[in-house]
Order: sequence, then structure tokens, then C-alpha cells
Amino acid sequence: MSFLFFNCYSLLSLPDISKWNIDKTIDISRIFSNCSNLECLPDISKWNTHKVKNMVGIFYQCYSLISLPDISKWDTNNVTNISYMLHYCSSLKSLPDISEWNINNVNNLSGILIL
Repeated sequence: MSFLFFNCYSLLSLPDISKWNIDKTIDISRIFSNCSNLECLPDISKWNTHKVKNMVGIFYQCYSLISLPDISKWDTNNVTNISYMLHYCSSLKSLPDISEWNINNVNNLSGILIL
């Protein structure tokens, strides 16, 4: 799934991808990266991220993104890299409370949040 919507600069919205089965997915890096005109995302809060290891730059350079779905319940136990996850998301008004994420296995947090 990595790079799925990468560089979709003109993309303004997405269809409902909330029910996508990503149970076996290990890499969702840059899935929405460089979607610079995308203002909101479908509710991806219920995605089963249990096996995901790579979350690099998921929302990288989503300049117009105003809010994020509540991704606070994502299972991050196996994630090793979340660098540049929210890098240059300058229009975000708030963030979900991800303070409960287990980042014990994460070895790269560089540039996670730079507005």
C-alpha cells in the first residue's frame, strides 16, 4: 500500500476507504504523501494496523489537510519508523491524541512534526 496516493496533487477528496482490509499490510509509508490539496480524509481510524512496520511520511506535505481522523487507536506495537509522518501539514487545526501509541519499537522519529 505504500505510495498509493503519492503525488496526487490535485486530489481534493477520497472515496470511502474506511472499510479497506489492511490486516496483512506491513508498509503504509507515504500513502497520502504530497496530496497537497487534500483537505480531509475518510475515517481511516478503524484500519487494523497491527502488522504495520513502516509509517514513514504517511501525511507528508499534505499542506491543505485541516484535520485527521482519530487515529489514536491504531495499533503501533510493530511500527519501527514513523519519521516525517506529519511533516509540512501546515493547515492542521488539531491532532488526535496519539500519546497512548506504543512506540517502543520505533527507531526513527526524525521530522515527525514540522509545520
